[in-house]
Amino acid sequence: TGYGEAEMDQITLESVVHEEDLKSFADFSNRVVDGSEPTGNLECRVIRKDGTIRYILASVKGYYDDDGNYLEATVTAADITQQKEVEGALAESEGRYRSLVEASPDGILLTDMDGVITYASVRFLEMTGMTELNSPVGRNMLEFAEPEEYDRAERDLVGALASSGPAFARYWVRTAKGERLRVELGTRLIRDALGEPVGIIAVVRDITEKAQAEAVLR
Repeated sequence: TGYGEAEMDQITLESVVHEEDLKSFADFSNRVVDGSEPTGNLECRVIRKDGTIRYILASVKGYYDDDGNYLEATVTAADITQQKEVEGALAESEGRYRSLVEASPDGILLTDMDGVITYASVRFLEMTGMTELNSPVGRNMLEFAEPEEYDRAERDLVGALASSGPAFARYWVRTAKGERLRVELGTRLIRDALGEPVGIIAVVRDITEKAQAEAVLR
């Protein structure tokens, strides 16, 4: 908080805890005192001596006598301001990002680092005839590979998760009705605000008609 030990005895809770967090802080403190929540964590904003606002995670442990009467509590506070700023930036960018994704004429998939699909755009669902009831979310991308292409798809997925550049390949994909679509898949590794890899983005384009035309020309 920027206050010295001598100054801490003179300041009030209202002067340190942000006014919007005072009620939750007071409610939490009361639960510790009455023993209904003897230990716990609370996020709140504190106002430093210089007027700046920081986010902290307060870990509290209450101590009681043999009759359960409150004696005292220890509080450990960790500054989580940077974490909250990163979370806010990610939420803001995700909102803009999803708006762009939903406007894309191609299907879009997001996966985690295991290749498990975490997001599928409306266009992808339309392309494959899927709905929210049989959504691909929660399934590994490799589940959609045809048997004859599975080994190649697995190698490509491993490569996409290890590479920082884009990769492109063509595959057959089954629709919900069992029909086969020829798709062009463009993948790229995505990273969080701290630069850590979190998965891949896959752009799925239906090129069935194009592939059929190419076959006729051959």
